[in-house]
Amino acid sequence: MNVNKNSTIAMCHGVYAALLACVLFVVIYIEFKDPTLTTMHFLLLCFGCVMLLFLNLSAMRAVQKGTARGRLFSRVLAVLMLPNIPIGLVLGGLILYKSIDRYWQYE
Repeated sequence: MNVNKNSTIAMCHGVYAALLACVLFVVIYIEFKDPTLTTMHFLLLCFGCVMLLFLNLSAMRAVQKGTARGRLFSRVLAVLMLPNIPIGLVLGGLILYKSIDRYWQYE
């Protein structure tokens, strides 16, 4: 039986990555429909969203392996999620809570 470790934390990172993808899609759609941002600001916004998306997906993979590096990476991203009220606050808080020693499943 192959059970993924730290599945709640991995799911939180996956949900946040999916939300970032949706935000990126909406921003691109709105910007092409009615351009309001300069090209540089638009590219920086898209680059930031894509980087956060890939960081959350890589954190999801690292958390499933149960390494100490994945735990630290997950906690750093969880702290970065906290200012995104209300969803980031809930997901970041859940990740920080589930990554304490009592709940973390090491490799």
